[in-house]
Amino acid sequence: MIEQGSLTRHGLGPNKPATGVAPPIAGPVLGGHLTEHLDRRRIFSTNLPMGAVALAVAATVLLRLPRPGSGSR
Repeated sequence: MIEQGSLTRHGLGPNKPATGVAPPIAGPVLGGHLTEHLDRRRIFSTNLPMGAVALAVAATVLLRLPRPGSGSR
């Protein structure tokens, strides 16, 4: 169970504009632009590297978080 306030201490709280506001606004705009102006091959070649970068960043962030029960608070 996640203790209250632990996400905020790690910088993952809900009050971060980059994670709370930008994706819901930028996602549909970028997606609409891609589907209107690019063909399927170009969309795939754009999304594949973006997904790889997102996976690498998520893995890096998750590996840096302290493990539950490790004694560090």
